[in-house]
Amino acid sequence: MILGIFGTGLWPMIVVIGVIGGPPGSRIIRGQAISVMASPFVEAARSIGAGDSRIMTRYVLPNVFALVILGSTLRLGRVVLIEASLSFLGYGLPPPFPSWGNMLSIEGREFMRVQPGLAIYPGVAIGLLVFSYNLFGDALRDTLDPRLRGSR
Repeated sequence: MILGIFGTGLWPMIVVIGVIGGPPGSRIIRGQAISVMASPFVEAARSIGAGDSRIMTRYVLPNVFALVILGSTLRLGRVVLIEASLSFLGYGLPPPFPSWGNMLSIEGREFMRVQPGLAIYPGVAIGLLVFSYNLFGDALRDTLDPRLRGSR
């Protein structure tokens, strides 16, 4: 609806994707930070006189960082799907900008019966890109999660 009102372009697309993807991710990260702040080790650090900045950098950030990385890589795949969907519907980036959604809608529809690869290859590329972002995020979470460090 926002793109229909303000028109298509790069900056309206960035605003729409930010409005759609921002609140759920920040809500999850906020919940995790509140749960870490209620942990006994944070209370112990506060009782020995650690300041707020030390508690945030030493205790809260390492416990929330893996969730931030995982959430951002999962949202990156969602952003690709949102952009491709909006471009497929005609509300995405204008034609000078390359977009897999435009490839699926414009060239894919006109020549799909003659050359099906024009529609299949961008769709497969979108799927592989989203899948690779998800795998990358999972590998980063396994590497960066402080709860898994002692099990190796």
